[in-house]
Amino acid sequence: MQISIKEVLAVSILAVMMAIVGTCNLRSAPPAESTEADASVLVHVAGAVNNPGVYELTYGARVQDALAAAGGIKSEGNADTLNLAAYVFDGQKIYVPALQRAEQTESQTNGLININVANLSELQTLPGIGPAIAERIITYREQTGGFSSPEDIMNVDRIGPKTFENIRSLICVE
Repeated sequence: MQISIKEVLAVSILAVMMAIVGTCNLRSAPPAESTEADASVLVHVAGAVNNPGVYELTYGARVQDALAAAGGIKSEGNADTLNLAAYVFDGQKIYVPALQRAEQTESQTNGLININVANLSELQTLPGIGPAIAERIITYREQTGGFSSPEDIMNVDRIGPKTFENIRSLICVE
């Protein structure tokens, strides 16, 4: 019995598709390795929530449960960026960004991004600033009360003099 190239190709494509679907399904269900003995997870809830912090939730909890544990989303919080039905996992950080306010856009009328109020997507418009570094900028300003000068952005992990030189003319603090 001889197998044709088309049959080998079809089986290969099917195997790849099954692997992709299997990988996607891993994110949609709680981790299978959990047992009765470790029936809780620790989740860090941050951003525009009433009581940011680390919360212990039962195994199988959802993002909406984590937000409820943190006292709910503030009025300026943007829940539309989150999948409230997603399962949480141990060690996860859930960040609720703030809605863009009118005063935030004022800082951009002169073409500069105010790093003290810019949201995640605005920060990502800066050269060399992706989602991870943008989140670090927001976390830093929340922990320190904001930036007092544009140079202070170099205190954020992974922003050094080279990155600062690339964004210096694009940012401001107010």
